[in-house]
Amino acid sequence: MEKLGIDAQLIVLQAINFAILLYVLNRFLYKPVLGMLAKRKEQIEHTEKVQKELEVKVKNLETDREAMLTETKIESQKILEDARTMSEKIGESVKADAKKRADDLLLKAKADIAREREQLKDSVKDEVAKVAVEVAQRVLEQTISDDQREKITSSAVDNFVNDAK
Repeated sequence: MEKLGIDAQLIVLQAINFAILLYVLNRFLYKPVLGMLAKRKEQIEHTEKVQKELEVKVKNLETDREAMLTETKIESQKILEDARTMSEKIGESVKADAKKRADDLLLKAKADIAREREQLKDSVKDEVAKVAVEVAQRVLEQTISDDQREKITSSAVDNFVNDAK
């Protein structure tokens, strides 16, 4: 083979070097990259699961809020109806006094309802904001830096509060 310019010892050494290179690449590059990809896939699946759970919670909170608002409207209508019925039953001799009392009661009921409605809105906003922040934190903890997480969370909360108004 020496006549052809082929050095058998060099070929053997090159084959050994190639085998060593394959082993090193497999052990220190290929397997860790595959492991990292599998871990990342698992994290993404977990994040999606948490996100779906939180979306269900948000929908439930929204349904509860709507139910409470409906209940408040019904209660306010009942209060208004009671005030009107009371004012009609009062005799002609005390009609002016009864009308004043009914109007005062009506204003008080409206103020109470408005106050309760605002408190309900605030509590629902706070709860939804907490859930949104929790979703954002869980998602962002796994994928972005602290500065980016702070900016995105702040923006999401501001948008939510503006939308809620």
